[in-house]
Order: sequence, then structure tokens, then C-alpha cells
Amino acid sequence: MIRPLSASVIRPDWAHRVVAPAYDSVSEVERARIVETNPDSFLTVTRSPGDFPPESRPEPAELAEQCARALKRLTGLGAFDPQPPGSLFVNRLEIEGRVQTGLIAEVPVSDYLDGKVVKHEDIHVSRAEVLARHLSVVRASSSPIAMTYTDQPLVDELIEAHMDTDPLLDFTSDDGLRQIVWRISDAGLVERLSGLMNDVRLYIVDGHHRAAAQSVAADLVGTDASRHMLAALVPDHQLHVFEFNRLVYGPLELPPTDLLELLERRFRITRMDPPGSPVVPDRKGVLGLHLEYCWYRLELRNSTGTAGDPLSSLDTSIVQSEILAPLGIDENRRDPRLQYVAGSAGLEALLRDCGPGDLAITVFPTSVDDLMEVADAGQTMPPKSTYFHPKFRSGVFLRHI
Repeated sequence: MIRPLSASVIRPDWAHRVVAPAYDSVSEVERARIVETNPDSFLTVTRSPGDFPPESRPEPAELAEQCARALKRLTGLGAFDPQPPGSLFVNRLEIEGRVQTGLIAEVPVSDYLDGKVVKHEDIHVSRAEVLARHLSVVRASSSPIAMTYTDQPLVDELIEAHMDTDPLLDFTSDDGLRQIVWRISDAGLVERLSGLMNDVRLYIVDGHHRAAAQSVAADLVGTDASRHMLAALVPDHQLHVFEFNRLVYGPLELPPTDLLELLERRFRITRMDPPGSPVVPDRKGVLGLHLEYCWYRLELRNSTGTAGDPLSSLDTSIVQSEILAPLGIDENRRDPRLQYVAGSAGLEALLRDCGPGDLAITVFPTSVDDLMEVADAGQTMPPKSTYFHPKFRSGVFLRHI
């Protein structure tokens, strides 16, 4: 069940200064750099202890108060424009020819706890608790939790028709992402859209920790608003999924020849000619391996899927069981030897730090259908199985809890 929300929207003349990537979509180093160069960035409201050098790292309670003061500063300067209560919003993202349109609404925390809003990733409880404490002090949220659903043509039609009206906001950020926001204030249209989405199954695609944090904050804060999540609902056919490639820092536990011999039992292995020709997997069941400056194409000899177990056929599961596990790496334990590089960053980013003793692995993107199948089975994917781009930003909407 969704419902309209009471929220503020960033004023157009403040958008370039305030709107920022969601806290959990950029590294600590990048967050620190953004805040240092732009004190108006919404990342000043979503900082974590890891954003600071160890010698100057504030206590969590003190940092939460700092974040609350940063938000109070922005609102006091008039950066946000309060909108009439009871509205839905449309947030359209455009970049590099890709378009993604989200219906911005509130979703009950109870739907998340009851399994009506489905997850596909495990979370680190301690991280969710830190975010919950932050929410309980700052008392506001701004990063929509991205959710998808099986396409509803009538919903698409109603939203598309509304986008013929004048938007509240239309700006392009420095990285080329165009963001357009419309408010839906017509009570009849709000009620119709809410009704059409009432029994639609929702799948979290980005923001698992934020969803878990909101469920904890609901008890800490105890308000009606805290018992709902700020969400961006995107039909499945609009989602753009990239892969998360893997980089393993050496020294490896197996010599390269032994590793290739082991892999040959499960894969048909082709050494690329010339050796530096990169392998970008063109379908499920194909992996690329970069080892000692040579590329290898790995193709599964037989499907590894088990009936009734959609998780077993995922390429990211196969990478874990067939490559990482023999190297003594467990993805769920945050092994420091393992790094993830989003496919949207390109192969250059993957190979930049890949030395002669390291290993790079390229994978084919996990599909939205795979995500839904795993989630419906009550399973969770290996870490970093999907990367959705573009992502909804912080600082566009402001919703007090």
C-alpha cells in the first residue's frame, strides 16, 4: 500500500549546491571530498564516522547532532520549498540516453516487515542501527528507497500524461544527470494511482540498509511519519542494471596455472588473442578473467542451476563458489582482498589497480527477472550482485519524520 506524502522540494536555485548522491552510493573518501569542496551538499546531513580521519572522528551521537544542525542550516536558508500535503511526486532521471521515472510516495514500514515489500540482499545489522540512530536525531529522510514492480500499463499511462504539465524542478547536475520533478496534487489522480498500486508487489532494488534503518527508527521515533518510508517506485522495464565486477588483490592462494586447471573442470576456457583483448560477457554463464595481464573467456560447461533454487544459477553465485571460494574468499565477510567495481565505471576502472599478482573478474549483469525470482523464493543474492544506474539522489525531497 502506498500513500501520498508531506514533503519539501529543493528550490531550483539551490539544486546544484544541495542535491547529492545518496550516502550509501559513494565511498567515504568521495563523501569527504564533496563535503570539503561544497559545504551546502546534502551529504553534510548524512555523514558517518568513517568520513573523518581516525584522529578527528566524532562520536556517533555528536555526529548525529552535527548532521541535524547542517539540515537546520539548509532549511533556515530557505533551500527547500514546502509542498501541499497529500501529494504524490514524479521524479524523472535522464542520463546518456537512459530514462527512469519514479513515482515518489510513502510505503508503510509494516509492509517491509511483513514481506509485502521484498528484499534480495542481506544487510549488516550494525550499519542499519547506525543509520537508524541518525534518523532518530535528524528526524528527516531525503534518499528515496528505490523499489520496482511488474509493469502496470495504466499507471505508466497516468504518469506519462501528468508529465505534460509544468515541472517543479528541472536541472542537470555536473555529472550529466538531468532530474525533473512534478507534483501530483489532484486528489482524484492521487487516489487512483494509490488504488492501482495498492496490491502491487514491490521489490527493493536500492536502499536495503535504509529500509532496515527506517524499520528501527519507527520504534525509536514513534511518529506516524516514521512508520513510513520515502520510496521511488519504478516499473521493471525502465530499470537499467549494470554488473558489479570483482577485483581480487594478490598474492593469490593458488598459482595461476593451478587456478586455471581447477577452473577447467567447470568452464571451457579460451585464452584471448591478443592476450590483452578484454572479455565483456555477452550472456549469462560467461565470465571474463584477467590474470597476469592476459584475458580468458570462461564459459560454463553445464548449467549449475538447481530446480527450485534460482540463487544457484546466478553468475555472481557461480563466481563465489567456483572462483572466490577456492581462493579462500568469502564475500559475506568483507574480505579486504576483494573489491567491487560497478560496470558503469568501465573496464579502465576495474584494471586501474590490477597488478601482475591480482585477479579481475567480469560478469554479465543480473537481470530484474532474476532479482524477482530470487526475492520471491525468499533468498538473498551474494553482495554486489546488481548495480542500478541512474540512482535517485539525496536533497531533492525532504520529508520530516
